[in-house]
Amino acid sequence: METVYATRNTEYHLRGDLCVAVRDRSTGEWQTVHEALGHRVTCMVAAVRGAWRKHALSPRVGSCLWFEGVQVTTGSIRVIRAATPHEVAQYPLLAGATIVDIRHLPPAREDQTGRQSTEMERWEPVDPSWLETHH
Repeated sequence: METVYATRNTEYHLRGDLCVAVRDRSTGEWQTVHEALGHRVTCMVAAVRGAWRKHALSPRVGSCLWFEGVQVTTGSIRVIRAATPHEVAQYPLLAGATIVDIRHLPPAREDQTGRQSTEMERWEPVDPSWLETHH
């Protein structure tokens, strides 16, 4: 079961103690680059009588999540709730985010999907000076 720990600005979606998604609360946008993504919460920390104290990960509003492996501590947790099925369905899209290097893709071929043919006579010629100035 996934649990959402929300600070003032950010939602941290945890599967157990593993951060599987992070979302900006003001925009609702999922963040695909965040230090906490893919890391485990080591513990929670809370200010008790003027000193910071560690405690186990638990549904405790007012404490902060601590990702020791990447030196990230969140702001105070304001809301703790179960993730919705709609949110959970979006997690694989975030975890599988990939940067595609076009140079390493196989050549396009004409088939039932409507891909462009790689036959040279169908290509439009390009002025060589354009290639030299536009990388």
